[in-house]
Amino acid sequence: MTTKEFRLEGGLTYSLDVPATVQEYDEQAGEGACLRDAIASRVNSKVGTQVRELLAAAVEHMTGVARKTKRHPKGKKGADGKVLTTPAESPAEYVRRAAAENDRAVTSFQDLLNEVAEKVTFSFAPAMGVRKGPKPGKSDIALAQAFAGKPKEEQLSKLATVCTVLGVCLPEWPFSLDTLSRIFRDYRRHLEGQRKSLLQ
Repeated sequence: MTTKEFRLEGGLTYSLDVPATVQEYDEQAGEGACLRDAIASRVNSKVGTQVRELLAAAVEHMTGVARKTKRHPKGKKGADGKVLTTPAESPAEYVRRAAAENDRAVTSFQDLLNEVAEKVTFSFAPAMGVRKGPKPGKSDIALAQAFAGKPKEEQLSKLATVCTVLGVCLPEWPFSLDTLSRIFRDYRRHLEGQRKSLLQ
């Protein structure tokens, strides 16, 4: 065992004795437990977040039941200069409410979940999903402005595909103009890199 320090909100820390190696973990939790738990943790905290948001958007499109929203706490603005709204209920809370208002079971959305799950991949990408780099160009900003006007479900679906190509995680909804511009900047540079490699 070894002692590791863990951090809470506000800078608080605490220490805990944990297994020092994969072998030691498996000896205590069972053969293959370390890999199994690592994958489950990654899926639940990263990939699962994308799947839940995509499902909520798809359910909203299918049922017509609007997800409750509130003014963005940080005052982020969209392409039109207006302060964005952010969900006032979690994806799970929304899906349960949408199901109840349509007199159907949550499990009736299984086929829809299968569809959205195909749009994400297991990834070790950081949670932010937007890399630092040069300022987005005019074309990136123009594309972001046009994209911001598309329906929420379409934005989530298409951006999930772009983020998968870039090997980054889908950022938190709603997407600010700056976030969209930087994602499209990275995608443009990715495509330019592919074209250069073909000419070499």
